[in-house]
Amino acid sequence: MKATVLYYHLAKEKEDAIVEAVSLLGAIARRVEDTEVGMTVGYLAGDDDAPTMEGENLPKAIEAEVLVMCGFTQLQFNLLMAMFQKKKIPQVQLKAMLTPTNRDWTFAKLVGELKVEHTLMTAQKKSKKN
Repeated sequence: MKATVLYYHLAKEKEDAIVEAVSLLGAIARRVEDTEVGMTVGYLAGDDDAPTMEGENLPKAIEAEVLVMCGFTQLQFNLLMAMFQKKKIPQVQLKAMLTPTNRDWTFAKLVGELKVEHTLMTAQKKSKKN
């Protein structure tokens, strides 16, 4: 699988900057549309062996900015994050790497898990400050 970044619900300016950074690495940037959030992350990333959908019910659109890095080496990931910093691309709060576990999840399920994780981590940081 070629290195791919799935992105969802980004503001136009941020989307353009991220697509440019991803392209400079020779990777693919792919927007996930509202109509695709019920498809599996692996399928959206271009994994021909991944199932298309996990279930029959299509979830509603998600109100969150999301980036999912698929097929990236550690070096590629580090370079991409460095490019984001250099270009001063505002942070996307919900980020993930494609894994053998989440490749068969729907995009919506992955985002739900990321939201829970983000909430827990934010709460931990706040409790450490107090």
